[in-house]
Amino acid sequence: VAGVGGGTVLIDAGGFARMRFGLLGSSPPEGGNFSIGLHADNLGPSMKVGTKADPLPVRFTYGVRWIPFAPLTVAVENDFARGRTAGVRAGVEWSLPRFLFLRLGYSKSDEAGGLSFGVGTVLRPGGKRIGLHYAMVPTGDFGIRHLVTIAFAIDKR
Repeated sequence: VAGVGGGTVLIDAGGFARMRFGLLGSSPPEGGNFSIGLHADNLGPSMKVGTKADPLPVRFTYGVRWIPFAPLTVAVENDFARGRTAGVRAGVEWSLPRFLFLRLGYSKSDEAGGLSFGVGTVLRPGGKRIGLHYAMVPTGDFGIRHLVTIAFAIDKR
């Protein structure tokens, strides 16, 4: 893959430390139609409460994104976590003139599996970007989870 975009490291502290690390690359390097990502989560020492220590649930994820033609995006990812079998997720997104995004996915893991769907929009008032997204995701024993996300893009000027 040409043009690896970079990595990030985040350290959380709440009485213990954990680390999250990710890399994303695309081909061609700037906004290519093929991307691959790698992600590691919960790297760090065991979490200790009182005298009892438990290892963090370390998880590794990798995935690919392919845009065969505009406006279709196809993505697949796989994750491995300590004490669990691998989870697999796949999905497609159809964008309508970069304003409305329709999503359909399927997941299979120890906790849950099944079809999910979502819809989103990106508004651009005054040159800024505001995203509003909704998703319905099956969660096994806990039923269906409804997720709403509001995202803001901050200008770097």
